Amino acid sequence: MPINNSNEIIAFHTIKDFEGESFFIPDYQRGYRWTEREVLDLLNDWNDFYENNRDGSYFMQPIVVKKRPDDDSWEVVDGQQRLTTVHLILQALNKKSAYDIKYAVLDNSSNNVADIGECQNTGDDINLYYMKQAYKMACGWMKGEEAKAFGADEGQKKKNLSNFIFNKIRFLWYRADLVDDSPGEKIFQRLNIGKIELTQSELIKALFLSNDNFTGDAVNRKEEFARQWDEFEAMFQNDEFWYFLTDGEGADSPTRIDFLLGMMTEIHSDMFEQKEISRENLDSRDGLFRAYYSVFRKNREQFKRIWDCAVDFMDIMRLWYEDVDMYHLVGFRVIDRESIPNLIKAWNGKVVSDFMTNDLVGPIVQRYIDDFDAKKTYGSSDTNGGWKDRKSEARGVLLLSNVLQVLRQNKSHEENQDYTQGIFYKFPFHLYKKQKKGSGYGWDVEHIASATDNDLDSVQDQREWILFAYLSLTDENRKEFNKAHRKSLCTFFSNETKSAGSGEEGVFSKLYESLTKYLGVNPPQPMSREEKNRISNFVLLDSATNRGYKNAIFPTKRLHVKDKERGRLRFAEWNKVKQEIEIREKDVKSAFVPPCTKDVFMKAYSNVVNNSMAWTAPDAAAYADYLTDLSDWFKEKYCPNN
Repeated sequence: MPINNSNEIIAFHTIKDFEGESFFIPDYQRGYRWTEREVLDLLNDWNDFYENNRDGSYFMQPIVVKKRPDDDSWEVVDGQQRLTTVHLILQALNKKSAYDIKYAVLDNSSNNVADIGECQNTGDDINLYYMKQAYKMACGWMKGEEAKAFGADEGQKKKNLSNFIFNKIRFLWYRADLVDDSPGEKIFQRLNIGKIELTQSELIKALFLSNDNFTGDAVNRKEEFARQWDEFEAMFQNDEFWYFLTDGEGADSPTRIDFLLGMMTEIHSDMFEQKEISRENLDSRDGLFRAYYSVFRKNREQFKRIWDCAVDFMDIMRLWYEDVDMYHLVGFRVIDRESIPNLIKAWNGKVVSDFMTNDLVGPIVQRYIDDFDAKKTYGSSDTNGGWKDRKSEARGVLLLSNVLQVLRQNKSHEENQDYTQGIFYKFPFHLYKKQKKGSGYGWDVEHIASATDNDLDSVQDQREWILFAYLSLTDENRKEFNKAHRKSLCTFFSNETKSAGSGEEGVFSKLYESLTKYLGVNPPQPMSREEKNRISNFVLLDSATNRGYKNAIFPTKRLHVKDKERGRLRFAEWNKVKQEIEIREKDVKSAFVPPCTKDVFMKAYSNVVNNSMAWTAPDAAAYADYLTDLSDWFKEKYCPNN
């Protein structure tokens, strides 16, 4: 029988292969605990599968076993619930001798489990109780409408279901003792930490570690392979590396090397059977494993060549990750919806300079740099005088500007002769991509100066402006301001009305005038709607922060951005009891702030900072000049001949 092949680590086996075999369930496992609901779900799943795919094979989750030398039976390390359930369903079909199961925790278990229908006093043992309930559920299910795919009457159902179970259900069989000589209990504990079953990659790893692949002097190669596998998995577990290569999908998987294994089927599809690497098959349960298993079974040399190619691909991705140019350009191209497999295909057979020019720099220049116009308006007026917003179209060029700013800083350090070695500052793609929302990234294109005019007409906006202006004063100026305007402050903040009346406007005007003098600011010239919807008035901001302050005034946004990054918010509020403005701090959830966004709110691009309380037209012009210069630098640096 195929199961008795001592060199077979992993295989798919039908129930027919199990005929005459004996299975032992050790006491380190819990007893049988499948409920009627779980049994019903399995039966219904079989029915749905048979109805839609009568000639196909139904693949069950793995059974992990070790050979017991004392009686030649199989110790079931994992999968006993599934194996026992199928055994009980077969009894409901009057197939009582397919295979034998013995439970260490049950007296005379072979006899009891083999004929659960005739077993009496099942209430005396919780395991037998659950088995009896599962058996009754299967018997009742056969008589009902839920089993209609298997036939019109009970006799036909039993015949077709019996044939389906024996010939179409395929268990993934994993012989742990040929890979790991640990006691079964130790293997069981590792498999069940966090209730995680064997992943496809772990099963594929076992194929690669098969003794058939390593004979004679090749035993050392087995150790090298195991080391490489663990090294690659550790690299993928590094979030910086993982999110550099991917959009983050699969980050919660216990193993991430599946990304590399799946990539192999796409790049080197010629090494696999085409039917096994169809999208439908790879997306199915155990589909990736089956694709590798088919090669392992038919062509061992080809199977080993697959791993050699995988090692080459890891070297390529590691080179990209560790090179300052490749890291930033590949990282941006991946966010821009280019895939790593496509980039590796483009890399193979080219010199590095051609790959850089044709596959990294070229597409970026064509899509973003050549068409960059700082005066482009992202929106238009409609026939009703409203505004059709298109600011989301600026997301790509804003992200590119952030990436290029970091890249340019790196290149500047690299060319500085005062440094003995380059200083590698990375744009944190992992932080950018972790801000997820829905099907995309959790980033908004945010107006620096509010999209709608904010003339501080409401009491709420006026109070907000006063508090943030107060927060910007020195300690000495705060004392002077409080002393001079205590009565006005009490009047202004104690009024519960939300709209500004003539009295409140007069008080606000006095407070506003005094604060602007302390801060040395002048009221900014208003921007037109077109000017407010240009790149010079946009930044990238995480959605949570952006939605948190909505249409706030500039100093509010500035403070939120600065404090959100450090996870500590400093703010001013009116203390009703003390009748004074009070400055406080509180912890807030930190967030990644892109470098250009931070520099904008710190006015790092502005030539002269004469108003810290507003985003002015000169600020916007200086920002636009910087973005234009950054685009020109990239084109001149990376494609000087164009």
